[in-house]
Amino acid sequence: MNPERRQQRRIAWRLWWAAALPALLVVLVLGTSLIDRYLHDVSQAWRQRAVATAQQLVAAAEFALFADNRAALQRLASGVRERDPQVLGVALLGADQRLRALAGEVPLPERALEQGDQVSVESNAIRVVAVVHPRIAAGDDWFDAEGAILARPSEVAPLGYVVVRLDTGALQRQRRAFWGWLVLWGLAALVLAGALAYRIAASVTHPLAHISEVVARIGRGEKMVRTVPSQRRVLAELGQGIDAMAEAVEQSQQRLEQRVREATDALRAQKEQAERMARIDSLTGLATRRAFVEAAHAEVLRAHRFGEPLGLLMFDLDHFKAINDTYGHAVGDAVLAQFGHDLVTTLRGVDMIARLGGEEFVALLPRCGLDEAHAAAERVRAAVEQRQLKHHGHTVRYTVSVGVATLSAQDTDWEALLARADQALYAAKRQGRNQVAVASASGPAG
Repeated sequence: MNPERRQQRRIAWRLWWAAALPALLVVLVLGTSLIDRYLHDVSQAWRQRAVATAQQLVAAAEFALFADNRAALQRLASGVRERDPQVLGVALLGADQRLRALAGEVPLPERALEQGDQVSVESNAIRVVAVVHPRIAAGDDWFDAEGAILARPSEVAPLGYVVVRLDTGALQRQRRAFWGWLVLWGLAALVLAGALAYRIAASVTHPLAHISEVVARIGRGEKMVRTVPSQRRVLAELGQGIDAMAEAVEQSQQRLEQRVREATDALRAQKEQAERMARIDSLTGLATRRAFVEAAHAEVLRAHRFGEPLGLLMFDLDHFKAINDTYGHAVGDAVLAQFGHDLVTTLRGVDMIARLGGEEFVALLPRCGLDEAHAAAERVRAAVEQRQLKHHGHTVRYTVSVGVATLSAQDTDWEALLARADQALYAAKRQGRNQVAVASASGPAG
C-alpha cells in the first residue's frame, strides 16, 4: 500500500473518531444526566402517587377511625382498591395498631409503628404507612390563660394508621422500555457517526455542546429549557427528540400534579362536608353536642379571663316518650324541630343553642347574669306552653322544664356548670314539670 493511501486511511480513521467520540459523549451525557433524571423523576412520581393515595385515605378515614366504624373503613379500603387496579392492597389500623379493615394483600409492619409516615420500596411494590392524626378544627382555643400553646396536632395521639401497597410493575416495564430505546438510539447514533464521518466531523462539535448543555440543564430541573433550532445543525433531529421528550415529561408531570390537586380538593370538600354534618343536628338545624362542647370550653375560659357572667339553660321536653308512643315518631320529630325553632326565635342571636341528644337541649348565654338567664328561660317555657303543633291531623300540646345555672368561681370547666344546670333541671321535673328551677353555686334551688 502506497504512502498516500495509508495517509488517507489515517485521515479517515481520525475523522471517524472525531465523529464517533462526540456521539459517545452524547450517549454518556444522556446516560449520566437525562436517564438518571428521567428514571429518578418516574420513580419519584410513583412514590408521590403512593404517598398521595395514602394521604387521601388519611383524610377520608379520619372520622371513621375516630368513630371506630369498621364497616365504613372496609368500604373505603375496598373502594380504593377497586378504583385503582395498581393498588395491591389497603389496610386500615386503629390507634392500638390492630387491623380494622383490609382489602387485597398488605404485609403489615412487624415492629411498632412510628409517629411519622414510612415509605418502603420493595422489588415490585411500594408500601406507605401513614399516620392518621386528629385535625384541630377551626375555632379551637389553642392557648391557655397565659397565652401558652395548649396542644399541637403533632402532639396529639394518632387515631390510627393507613397502609397502602402499590404495584410498581408498570414502572419496571417503563424502565426496561427506556433502556431498550436508549440502546437502539446509541447504536443508531454510532452508525450515523461512522457513515457521515467525513461530512459532520467538522460541524458536530458546536451543536453537540449546545444539546449537551440543554440536557444538563434539564437534568438540573430546568423544565422549560429547549434547544435553539439555529444551533442544532446536523443534530437537529436529536435536538427535536430531546425537546419532545422534555415536553412529554413536563406534560405528564403537570397532568399528574393536576390529578393529585383535583383528588385532594375533592377529599378536602368531602371532609369539610363531614365536619359540617358532625357539628349540625340534621333534625333541628341546631348545633350538636360536639360543637357545643367546643364553644362551651372557649366561653368558660373567656368568661373567667375577663370576669364576665355566663348563663346556661338546660331544657327537657316533658313526657316526650308519651308523645312518641301516642302519635308516633314522626310527630315526635316534628315536636323536636318546632322546639328547636322556638329556641332560636326566643333567645338571642349570640346565644349558643344545641341539641345534646333525644329531647334534651341546652343554651349557652354569654354576658348573661342569673336574672337575665332566668327571664330567658321563663320566656321559652311560656312560649312552649302556648304552642299547639298541628301535624298530619294531630294537634299536640307539650311543655318544657328548664334548669338555669350561671358560672361561678368554683366552676373550673364547662362540665361543672352543665352539671349544676342538669341538677336544676331535675329539680324542676321533681317539682311538677313545666317550670324553671335555678341552681345556686353549690347546687339547685327551687
